[in-house]
Amino acid sequence: LYQYEDEANLVLPRVQLPAGEILTGGEIIGERVAVLSDRALYFYDGRQLQNGDGLLTPRQRMPLPGKTGNLTRIDLMELIDGYLVSFLFTRNHHNAEGDIPLQLVQRIDEQGRVTTIARHAPDMSYAPAWRYQNWYVSPLVYAFKNAALDLFSGYTPVDDDKRLAPVPRHILVIAGVLMLLSLLGAIWRTQRVAMSTPARIAWIIACGAFSVPALLSLWLMYPLRERLDDLSVAQEAAG
Repeated sequence: LYQYEDEANLVLPRVQLPAGEILTGGEIIGERVAVLSDRALYFYDGRQLQNGDGLLTPRQRMPLPGKTGNLTRIDLMELIDGYLVSFLFTRNHHNAEGDIPLQLVQRIDEQGRVTTIARHAPDMSYAPAWRYQNWYVSPLVYAFKNAALDLFSGYTPVDDDKRLAPVPRHILVIAGVLMLLSLLGAIWRTQRVAMSTPARIAWIIACGAFSVPALLSLWLMYPLRERLDDLSVAQEAAG
């Protein structure tokens, strides 16, 4: 974290995190400076920031009680001896990714000791059919998409612990039914479009494996063959 001195036209480094931690935010809290990394919350003396120009030394370090990828907000209350901090982890619960929603209230004193005051599991505000909608439409596409993103994007704090929550049994049933209907739909559609036998077999297998997206692709890429009765009606209309 850097500070710009306009009078001297200098950019001074003021906060340096330990190796392996990534800065994700900072805020002035009264006479303290709070700095958030992907692993911990740090408190610095704000007077050193105003009166000095060197690197600040943290007064307290508070380890995050959850993954930063699920962290929605932090609320702080200044106490006579330390801070009361509320962590809310609900970022990805609407799409069934990450840990279950959790609110944790902790106290940190001037010596850096952390005590858990309260723990609360917020109610799920979305039904499972909504939360897993980006998975059960095509589990394989979901898996390939996440694998590709992890392969090329690298580590980012906002995606830390972004993983699929345990899938309920009735959601597994929905996924299986959609895969079966996609396979049956592919069998019906491929009999009515012009394509070779190997292509027909490949499309049926793809629709059974990749479910709805593959069936929609088949539907859009291969129009129905013209039938003789359709041609006769068109000729009569032209005549």
